[in-house]
Amino acid sequence: MDRVKELIKYKGLQVAPAELEAVLVSHPVIADAAVVRVPDEEAGEVPKAFMVATTQLSATEVMDWVAERVAPHKRVRQVEFVDEIPRSLSGKILRRVLMERDPQAAGSPGSSPCAMAVLLKPAPAGVMGGGGRAGGGPDGWSAARRSGPTTVPGWTMAGQHETSG
Repeated sequence: MDRVKELIKYKGLQVAPAELEAVLVSHPVIADAAVVRVPDEEAGEVPKAFMVATTQLSATEVMDWVAERVAPHKRVRQVEFVDEIPRSLSGKILRRVLMERDPQAAGSPGSSPCAMAVLLKPAPAGVMGGGGRAGGGPDGWSAARRSGPTTVPGWTMAGQHETSG
């Protein structure tokens, strides 16, 4: 199943697209809306709204209207008007289609499932006293190792050598 990361990280703060979409569709002139993330050099990611308006409406009017109703970090930073919001048969917004349509959003960090992969390897035998195992579960992997990249004594980044010292 093709899944796109939905949560937007604006300067380390989380922004839920569904919350902004609810605010947008409460506007009397906006018939439908979808929010996706786009990369931003300063903030990391910013919310971009795609919307269907029933009458003429400017992007500035929309951004100002949303800004009055949400926290400053949740403001919509970009707006694009479209004829319709792509949806699945069950009615879910197809964010992937919107992101593919917008080259700026499609190239954002995290759009590739392997973009943030970090490889860890066991430390040399004897460093942790257990043949390089960090201990923990019955499979020999520590809980910290199973949960993702982190600093674990006795573990090194793949390709690096641990020095004693």
